[in-house]
Amino acid sequence: MPSFCAWYGITPRERATLCELRAGAAVKQIARRLDLSPYTVSDHLKALFRKTGADGRDELIAALTR
Repeated sequence: MPSFCAWYGITPRERATLCELRAGAAVKQIARRLDLSPYTVSDHLKALFRKTGADGRDELIAALTR
């Protein structure tokens, strides 16, 4: 995962969001666990999709496991 994050320029907060997403957490759960607003979590997810070129959560997780 560190090389994936370095390759795509993923920030530490985006990485924490990605770890929670990978564990199967929903946006509200991620927000509670990371003490963020659900809107902020959504912004982090949008940034992750943009940076990686993924079209959704499933594609993002698949890219992570390649």
